[in-house]
Amino acid sequence: MKKELYGILLCFLIIFSGVSLFTYHASDPCAGNHFYTAPAHIHNAFGLVGAHFAGAAVAAFGLGAFWIPVIITLLSFCVLKQRSSTIIWLTVLGGFILMITSGGLLFLLKDTYEFGSTRISSGGAEGIFTASVLLKYANPFGCVIILVCFFLAGFIFATGISVTWLVTAFNRKIFAALKKTKETTGQLYDSAAERFKGFRRTIIDAV
Repeated sequence: MKKELYGILLCFLIIFSGVSLFTYHASDPCAGNHFYTAPAHIHNAFGLVGAHFAGAAVAAFGLGAFWIPVIITLLSFCVLKQRSSTIIWLTVLGGFILMITSGGLLFLLKDTYEFGSTRISSGGAEGIFTASVLLKYANPFGCVIILVCFFLAGFIFATGISVTWLVTAFNRKIFAALKKTKETTGQLYDSAAERFKGFRRTIIDAV
């Protein structure tokens, strides 16, 4: 019963955060933008509640906020499978690192991005601040390297998946595909050679 209730709550949080973020609009009321108003038309599918949540998340992390439903999904697996508290906290930590670093990396390209009929901040307050500090003290090259390294660390913490394992698995798939292609090509060549020999023998016999 308890696990089912947790599952329902977490499922709602995944849907709420995902839908709220994907229906975000800069003109909807949120912190710092007509907070106390209730306009006749709100773009967010979850209304004022969704608009305030999405506005706060985007203001803090920019496009990095879209990691939130992914992190909640990962936390759901941890909770339902009764993982240790250490793994849960590492997942949360990894999620924050992913949101900040991905926002910081996107900020290095542009300040804002087109998002449907509105525009959205690249990195939000956290991502922009982090990238700005790194740009000041580590120069562009160092800034990118640090952000990428922390992004990979955050991915490992959040998912528990080793980047080395991913690369190895990817390479294994590539080699397997190449081997299969080579075998198929060899079979096609042998078949074509046999057909050619048969065709040649037929011509010789006819002559």
